[in-house]
Amino acid sequence: MQYGDWIKATLPNRRVFGYVTNIIDKYVYVRKVKIIYLHNLETVNIYEDNQSAYPIDNVKFWGNSLLSNDYTELINIAIDRKDEAWFHELAGRLISNG
Repeated sequence: MQYGDWIKATLPNRRVFGYVTNIIDKYVYVRKVKIIYLHNLETVNIYEDNQSAYPIDNVKFWGNSLLSNDYTELINIAIDRKDEAWFHELAGRLISNG
């Protein structure tokens, strides 16, 4: 795992998606993009743009080999954030990956 990698952190009451901004000791610092809160069998999607540290054991590499539905999810996040450049980058990757 290194700077810029997309990750998923799994915690008891939420899943966090984002990218690595730093790794210090046994903690991964993550710029959060999306959080899914799990509450009473319901999920609540929250889009955030802040940074948190998570124990390295709770963080898994999300990978650079994203599936088309992963790109669709990221494209939706780009639209919600009104990030046109990121939207075009993701759409181009989705098209080129078929």
